[in-house]
Amino acid sequence: MMKRIGLLCLTFSAAGSLFGQAPVVPAGGVVNAASYAFAGLPSAAIGQGSIFAIFGSNLGPTPFVQPSAYPIPTSLGGTSVRVTSGSTSGSAFLFLASAGQVTAMLPSNIAAGAATLTVTTGAGTSAPVSFQVAANSFGIFAANSGGSGPGVITNADYQTFGVNTAANSGQAAVIWGTGLGPVAGNEAGAALPGDTTVPVEVFVGTVKANVTYRGRSGCCAGLDQIVFTVPAGVTGCRVPVTIKINNTISNNTTMAIAPTGTRTCSDPGGPSASELQKFSQNGAAVGVVTLARVSTSLTVPFLGTITTSADIGSGAFSRYTPAQLDLAGNPFNSIQLGACTVTYNKVGSTAGDPVQPKFLDAGAALNVSGAGGQKQLAKAAAGGTISYSGLLSSATGGLPGVGGGSA
Repeated sequence: MMKRIGLLCLTFSAAGSLFGQAPVVPAGGVVNAASYAFAGLPSAAIGQGSIFAIFGSNLGPTPFVQPSAYPIPTSLGGTSVRVTSGSTSGSAFLFLASAGQVTAMLPSNIAAGAATLTVTTGAGTSAPVSFQVAANSFGIFAANSGGSGPGVITNADYQTFGVNTAANSGQAAVIWGTGLGPVAGNEAGAALPGDTTVPVEVFVGTVKANVTYRGRSGCCAGLDQIVFTVPAGVTGCRVPVTIKINNTISNNTTMAIAPTGTRTCSDPGGPSASELQKFSQNGAAVGVVTLARVSTSLTVPFLGTITTSADIGSGAFSRYTPAQLDLAGNPFNSIQLGACTVTYNKVGSTAGDPVQPKFLDAGAALNVSGAGGQKQLAKAAAGGTISYSGLLSSATGGLPGVGGGSA
């Protein structure tokens, strides 16, 4: 997936190839441009007046094309998008057109409800694809451009919070996203800033924050800002941040919050503030080894309850650059105690955090010593990743357990 937003940030790039085949948009190919929430999730609907992305094939020219000035066009590089919902129909405003992705803004007057869209190029028109339109369906932009992990959450000077530039309680913070709701006026002609009455709730960890602004940004059409005050009593490097509008919940991103008097965050069980300061200069090597016992109970007619157990192990070693420490989902697997972070993935999908570290080779296998002897976790290397895993013991195998052992 290209996952390029394109908000009038780049200069015009001319189309370099002719259209050959008609565009194709698969089911589920229409998503919020910030959250990428797929059908069935709470924030999967496309908000009126919001920025959304269309993924598919043969959608536009190669290389991609973007407009360089307002007004935002409804045709770009030979690509156009038509949306129909109920008795309303209109052309989407296009920020980007490319072979694999179109980024667009849904007109505010498209009715909420079940909708369809088609993509048209010089080679033809796609089959209609279904999606939902809602008055409000907010998505928070993420630093990894994947809809999860550290959010695009900044201070009043538009500097993104990070592990060594963390927020403090009482400070104003700005959430950047899209999907707050429709606006009145020429939304394709310019940015339309202004506070709204949308009932926005911001939760930082488990604490509800005070919201001081919720509306369009002053920079870009379709791009929203939510300004809130960082609540007291909440600290951590990956504090969950969630938006609620009526009964619709946004994607879950995180932000860094440090105790008053410092700008470096820390988490219980994670690196200390002084260690994170060093990591910001040199990067960090991270090793994770997991040893677990899995027990399963099954009730069988006439036989009663049968319980089986197995000890399993896994490991991985990686190195993050300084920049990746503020982009990756959770390099140190540490969280704010008492809070909940939600990520989502489709069954069978290989998608994950777009920010991938360099995986380190720890040898042909990891040796595990247990109460019953020794066992190894075998190495698996594929697609640039290196990991270790294995079965350490089972009810039938008589292999060494992990109790009292070491790796």
